[in-house]
Formats: sequence, C-alpha cells, structure tokens
Amino acid sequence: MAAEVVAPEAGQPEIKTIDPASPKAEVPKAETPAAAPVGEKRADKANSQAGAALVTMHTVQSGESLGAIAQRYYGKSSDWKRILNANPDVLKGNAKKLKPGQKLRIPKG
Repeated sequence: MAAEVVAPEAGQPEIKTIDPASPKAEVPKAETPAAAPVGEKRADKANSQAGAALVTMHTVQSGESLGAIAQRYYGKSSDWKRILNANPDVLKGNAKKLKPGQKLRIPKG
C-alpha cells in the first residue's frame, strides 16, 4: 500500500495514511515543543485557571482570627485548621502568627 492522502475538510489538517512496511515509507517525526528559556517557566493557562478556581486570597484585617475567617468562607468557625494548613509559609503552623495585612490562601469547598 502506498501513501494515501485524504483531502481534509475545511479547516482540518491533511491526513496521510502510510504503510510502514513500504521501503519508501517516511514516518513523520513528532514535533516537540520548544523548551522554555533558562530561568523562565512555561505558563499552562488551563492549569493556572484551574488552580485559581480552587483558592481564594484573603487579606487579614485587624482583629480577625482564623475562626472568624473560616466562618466567613465556610460557614463554620471550626474549619480554621483548613486555612492554617493551606498557609504554612505565612503562619508557620501557628494560628497566633496572624497579623493584619497578611495574604492568606483560602481553599474552596
């Protein structure tokens, strides 16, 4: 079987059927995406949007507690540990480290 070219529909790529047993068959090489330059990260828009949908940011106000923040976002002050666990870099596992102006991640759900 020789290579058979199928005419594409409007807006579709050309499709070639190749018999790999044919001595003249050329197997097309897969295109690899270009590597990101050193020091830069490739942004995956779908993942960043999905991640954004899972977390809300909250700026701590004077007098707030994790219990009060949990009550606001979850309807139960007893869920304060979810916020504590989502912010190890900010609170370092201690709810008493809460200070006005801190930015906290509030997991959805």
